[in-house]
Amino acid sequence: KPNLGIALTAFIFTFYSFSLVRFRIYETPLEGAEFLGGLFLPAFMEHLLASFLALLAGPLPAIIFRGTLLAFHWLSPYLPDLNWVMRALIGSFVPVFCMAVLHQLYRSEVQKIRSRRERENPAGWVTASVTSVLLIWFAVGVFSYFPNVIISGSMRPHIEIGDIVIVQRVDLDQVQAGDVIQFREAGVRVNHRVLEIQEDDRGLPLFITKGDNNPNPDTEPVKAEQFLGRVVHVVPRLGWLTIWMRSPG
Repeated sequence: KPNLGIALTAFIFTFYSFSLVRFRIYETPLEGAEFLGGLFLPAFMEHLLASFLALLAGPLPAIIFRGTLLAFHWLSPYLPDLNWVMRALIGSFVPVFCMAVLHQLYRSEVQKIRSRRERENPAGWVTASVTSVLLIWFAVGVFSYFPNVIISGSMRPHIEIGDIVIVQRVDLDQVQAGDVIQFREAGVRVNHRVLEIQEDDRGLPLFITKGDNNPNPDTEPVKAEQFLGRVVHVVPRLGWLTIWMRSPG
């Protein structure tokens, strides 16, 4: 029973994508509805579509679909802030629509797909699968290096808007004055240069930072828990596609 199988698979993946503290008794029905409709249902439908893709054409399309969403979320400079009702509607309608279209296409093209697969070299599928997985892992930060799109001109001319920086996770004691570091401030990833390194009351580093294009140093030092990594490479202008795709209108 494939329909039951993909439903159970989607539910398992959805359940494990949330912390156990989210599955609790909510104080009001509205809070429960916001979690179920705004978070759990869209996640379930997303995993349902991925499972459906895996059922139709194997793991590669499902990996590409899930990896594209994760990489897009990771690289995107900003994401739309929808209320839970809109998230529930969009998160339910889009996967159902996609599954309906894919099902019709699959039924009409299944023989053509099978004959084409028989002629293809299996090594090509293996290479494509491994490459896709490695790219996805890199984009979502599985390795010690991860990318980030720049949307601010505070580090001009060293780093321009639309560049992609490659950030390496390093220990705090490896950072030196003059390094460009990435840190989190008010939920935003900031890439600024270290001017001076001090110590806090715990003996941990405090980084005094400044954007190369800013007239003054940052008002607050960067604490150890804000530190994300050190910028080791800049890829010029490659991030403009992401910025353009995420621009409203």
